[in-house]
Amino acid sequence: MTHSIIKGIYPLLALCTVMTAGCGNNKSTITNEESDMTIATDSLSLSDSLIMGGCKATVKLTGLYPSENDTRLTDSIRLWIGDRLSHALSSTGTPLFTLNENLTRNGDSLISVACDSMLADARHSFTSFIANSISTSYEYDFSFRPVFATDSVLTYSFSGYVYFGGAHGGATGAGQTFVKSDGVRLNGSNMFLPEKRGELLSQIKSGLWNQYFKQDMESDSMSLRDALLINPDTLHLPAFPPVFLPDGINFTYQQYEIACYAAGMPSCTISYDSIKPLLTPEVARLIPPTKK
Repeated sequence: MTHSIIKGIYPLLALCTVMTAGCGNNKSTITNEESDMTIATDSLSLSDSLIMGGCKATVKLTGLYPSENDTRLTDSIRLWIGDRLSHALSSTGTPLFTLNENLTRNGDSLISVACDSMLADARHSFTSFIANSISTSYEYDFSFRPVFATDSVLTYSFSGYVYFGGAHGGATGAGQTFVKSDGVRLNGSNMFLPEKRGELLSQIKSGLWNQYFKQDMESDSMSLRDALLINPDTLHLPAFPPVFLPDGINFTYQQYEIACYAAGMPSCTISYDSIKPLLTPEVARLIPPTKK
């Protein structure tokens, strides 16, 4: 089945491809050249399908799951992955399944429950489709893995694609940066100085225009206002947290969040030097050392 191709490659997903291209073993490790930091992970993979009448659903779940002993960092990462999987299909906040400590401690069990829950979601829909002689195909494809690490922080990515028939499916690209020392999740509320919010949004607007939209606009007279579905003056932080990446802090908006479907996931990365004055002192200290 061929689906629509949308603009842009989410930076976290691009890093995923590079960092896991040779990963086929059960145990894997992510490393950073500037640090001796490592994180051990288990490589997880599960695929299953459901056929009912003329309806078919396929599920594919893959990821690198923390395999080290329980620490505040690994516990936080596991809970985040579980939360993302449990809300993978929800636009209302209702989880597919209930998380508990035993479930998040075992990655294989977690993706098994997630897979079963997604197939149950399809089964519920297919029951009514069959009664009305409707044939369709569903796809659920989700992946998670670490993509960037220093001696202070670790960034994980979570990507997803769902297709419920129709012209195209829907993609999700989310990331989360964790503080290594205590597992705290960084987000828009605890990263930035409140009094710098206006300056932060100005930098994001500039980044979105110059890094993402400008090159594809039809006329030199066009601006960010022409590229968005919203008034740029009302721009907010993305639904998912900004994340630490090699070149700076990345901000990614989801499909339809601020722009049309064809625009993909608008994204920009603000350099550490530029964004440092906007960060709280605690977060500013987490910035990677400047490369020499």
